[in-house]
Amino acid sequence: MVSEYDISVDAEEPLQVISFVPDRRRSSKTFNAIDSAEREVASFTLGKGMADWGPLTIYALMKNRDVYAVCPYMPKNAYVTFYFDNLLSKRRL
Repeated sequence: MVSEYDISVDAEEPLQVISFVPDRRRSSKTFNAIDSAEREVASFTLGKGMADWGPLTIYALMKNRDVYAVCPYMPKNAYVTFYFDNLLSKRRL
């Protein structure tokens, strides 16, 4: 998980918490070899680009070397300009 903070408001309470790996609650009848490294973020970065989804993507490298992405990701106090929104609406996924 990655937490977003606004330290000018509260350095202890996160504004958002982003989970890259779903909670794995399984039946006790199945074998599940969970490696703790697959659930821990080693590093993360924000995407980049112009007039595409890059700036709205956050990538996480897990300790087991898996890479996950969350898109769209918007910081809590961010906004998308009309121009950028208009460019995104014209792009096909």
